[in-house]
Amino acid sequence: MCAECSSWQWEWTRSGGRGTVFTWTVATRAMHPAFQADVPYAAVVIEMAEGVRLLSQVVDCPSDELAIGMPVEVVFDEVTPEITLPKFRRIRKS
Repeated sequence: MCAECSSWQWEWTRSGGRGTVFTWTVATRAMHPAFQADVPYAAVVIEMAEGVRLLSQVVDCPSDELAIGMPVEVVFDEVTPEITLPKFRRIRKS
C-alpha cells in the first residue's frame, strides 16, 4: 500500500539496492519458538533510494550502532533454494 495516498495500485520494479535506515525496534522476546535463537534482534525499516520502505535486518550492525539515516545496501540471504530474503549491510565511508 502506498504510504502517501493509501493506494493498492502498485507494480514491481527494479531497485538500485541502496537506502537508509528509517526506523527500527529491538525484539527481546521471541513471538514464535523458531525465532528464540535470534533474540535480541533489530527489525529495521529501510527507506530505499526510490522511496519505498521495507522491513528487514541490517546484518553487520549491532542494534546499539543503528542510526536513522545510516546508509545501507542490499545483500541477499538464501534461506532455502526457494526462498531468498533481502537484508542490508552498512555502507561504510572510506
